[in-house]
Parts: sequence; structure tokens; C-alpha cells
Amino acid sequence: MGWRQNDFIEVIEAARKIPLAIVGGQVQYVFPGATCELYWLSYDPKGRKPEEEWVAFCNRTADECLEKFKTLIETVDIDKNAIDSFEIIKEKKESGVNISDFRLFIIYFDDTIIPFTKKN
Repeated sequence: MGWRQNDFIEVIEAARKIPLAIVGGQVQYVFPGATCELYWLSYDPKGRKPEEEWVAFCNRTADECLEKFKTLIETVDIDKNAIDSFEIIKEKKESGVNISDFRLFIIYFDDTIIPFTKKN
């Protein structure tokens, strides 16, 4: 699922409350008939640690994802990355399209609550 930049933090916080874990995600530009994925612009948290409780896992992945997202927004010119990487985005920008209107932040969730069993 993808959201606008202004909604990203609210979506992560809503997932935390459910609780859902965050697997990660990446930036995409979605146009009619074309999806351009900037997979290298991701905000993936680390996987579940051994014996990590579910709620702790959900909270940690939310925190890690938010930190990586904020760093991405503050340090990377996402539109420039898109223009440099995809001819279709370059052409749309040159024709006057506001390409930022087509930028989405994909987020993958995990709702698999797998309890850890203690070894004897």
C-alpha cells in the first residue's frame, strides 16, 4: 500500500497501535499505465530478534522505519533520483507534469504474531 508523504507518519503510528510490524518499503511514482519503483530509496527496519515480544517488535520496527524515512526526506532529492533513473518521469517533468503528485511511499506490514517458545 502506498501513501503520500504528508500521511506517512500517521500511517506508521496507526500501525503501531493495532499493533502491526513494519517490514519496510520504498518510494514509487505511479502514473496511469506505469509504475516506477525507486527500490534503493527504502526505509526497511531490521527483522524480528530472537525472543522479541510482538508489541516490542512492532514498536521497534515503527521507530526504525520512521527514522529512516525522515533521514530519506531530509537528505535525498527524491524527484531528481526519479528523473535520473526513469525516462518516462523525465519526459513527464519536461512536459510540465508535477511529478511529486505521483510519488507514493509504499509500506509493507506484518501481522504474523508468532510466539517464541522457550528451549529447555
